[in-house]
Amino acid sequence: MRSWRIALPLRCLLAWAGAALLAAAIVPATSTSSRAQVEPKRVLILHSFGLRFKPWTERTQVIRNEMSRRKSLDFHDHSLVSARLAGDKSEGPFVDYLQTLYEDRPPDLIIAIGAPAANFVQKYRPRLFPGTPMVFTAVQQMRVERDKLTENDTVVAAADDFLPLFENILRVLPLTKTIAIVSGASPNERFWQGVLKRDLEALAGRVDIKWLNERSVDDILQETAKLPPSTAIFFQLMNVDAAGVVFEVGTALTRLAATANRPVFTYDDAFFGDGILGGPMASVDDLSKKAAEVALRILDGEKPGDIKTPPTGLASSKFDWRPMQRFVISENDLPPGSTVFFKPRRHGRPTAGQSVNPNRLHSALAARWSHHAPSDRAATPSFGRNRVKSTNG
Repeated sequence: MRSWRIALPLRCLLAWAGAALLAAAIVPATSTSSRAQVEPKRVLILHSFGLRFKPWTERTQVIRNEMSRRKSLDFHDHSLVSARLAGDKSEGPFVDYLQTLYEDRPPDLIIAIGAPAANFVQKYRPRLFPGTPMVFTAVQQMRVERDKLTENDTVVAAADDFLPLFENILRVLPLTKTIAIVSGASPNERFWQGVLKRDLEALAGRVDIKWLNERSVDDILQETAKLPPSTAIFFQLMNVDAAGVVFEVGTALTRLAATANRPVFTYDDAFFGDGILGGPMASVDDLSKKAAEVALRILDGEKPGDIKTPPTGLASSKFDWRPMQRFVISENDLPPGSTVFFKPRRHGRPTAGQSVNPNRLHSALAARWSHHAPSDRAATPSFGRNRVKSTNG
């Protein structure tokens, strides 16, 4: 009897221990299964120059923000550093590196940012996860080789529309005789120099083009600090100057705008607010939000080859009030429908959608700046041509 009383608790103890071991084995397995079910999809972002190069940095950030806001994702960033250099000796080893890195689990989506990244991917597509869907974006449509696109590829590109950028300069500054174009020396920048030279033939006889590309940024800054009054500056790109110096996050433009004695224009609003006067420009938000939407559709199961996105054109003109003051440019001289940003209200408060009386505006500016900056008008301009929206930007 006594042995029976002792054996019963022992049997209960053993049964409890066995149940505990079984539960311990089941819980990790269940937990692992749950993690596998909710594991975020992996998005490989391939950058053309690096993580800190305008205008691509701003576009990438908008894409990430838009996608992350709607879906949990695991972003992996890689940079095609060879795009800064001439030659492609490092490209093959870079492809091998990516293949090895993602051998066990390929990315669920690849986003190529900028023309060099798009060209690299198309060149090595048979080796670079050919079954993985890919989005080409932050790129002009002419830079994508359409005949090499596969059913797993789609393009969200900007339109090839450069002449309006220079027509804007001649409208805002009608006395302009020369446009000095600041550009770098990387293969990508040299490509666009060729494109612009071809497109700007349409302005022959109306304005002279002066190229500032075969020199260092320091030399460019010295020259643009003493340009004739009939000159305007167009900033194309400056990722690598002719001396081989690399410039991240628009530092070359910031220095240029601070020292140049003439207004600076550009093609992309990623640079807006860094001393650019303004005009029609490619919009960071417009293109990037389209790219994010397309990427999410692919992650939700749509076939990339079935998604056709029209190229994104230039956005409406916008101008920075601060260089307008510096160079005595009236709102009357801006294209109709333009928006003026960074305009202070009276007593130092920022403007938000304030209407402007152009007569009072010109009088105030002329009184304040007539002794500080060269005028871009031979005489007082006529008033009442445009109504311009103002905002604190």
